[in-house]
Amino acid sequence: MSIWMIIIAYLCIIGHLGFQDYRIRKSAADYMLGGRSFHPYVMAMSYEATFISTSAMVGFGIGALVNLSWPRVI
Repeated sequence: MSIWMIIIAYLCIIGHLGFQDYRIRKSAADYMLGGRSFHPYVMAMSYEATFISTSAMVGFGIGALVNLSWPRVI
């Protein structure tokens, strides 16, 4: 299989899923708020995962910067 066939298949699948979602959503608010159908536990876990991921990226980046930039004095 060619890489182009895989890319075209992927785009077709994504386009089909997007069109199905387009037919279901009634308004922009429905899209942005997920139809207000998420359980509070799911929303809390999503927020927590985002917070932990962001903290890790920023923290690891600063840690690498500090370890590589400053000379070590023994």
